[in-house]
Amino acid sequence: MINQTENVEEQWESLKKNMLETAREVIGIQKAKNRKEWITEDIVEKTEKRRKLKNDPSEEGRRQCRALRNEINREARKAKERHLEVKCKEVDELTKEGKLERAYKTIKQFFGNRRIKCIGIQTE
Repeated sequence: MINQTENVEEQWESLKKNMLETAREVIGIQKAKNRKEWITEDIVEKTEKRRKLKNDPSEEGRRQCRALRNEINREARKAKERHLEVKCKEVDELTKEGKLERAYKTIKQFFGNRRIKCIGIQTE
């Protein structure tokens, strides 16, 4: 009975290994996408560097981590502002061309779905 269990485990590991290798060859390894469109590679690299510095207990490590955090926040704010300006220009051009459906789609893509807040009726 134990021999059969080991045999099943070996078969499973072999199948799993072959499937993963084939998937890597056919599909390839894809790099994770940024969460937000405006986040640049530079911001991602600095975030990784900060993540490594976070574990440094020394005062110098803390200072560097804080400085890097502030730099990341500044760059992200500027990148988001630039991205928003580009999107606004795109929407302007689309409305001037009379392509309102695409303009609204672009706006919805950036700001997401509008949620209507439901306020209950209060009794007196």
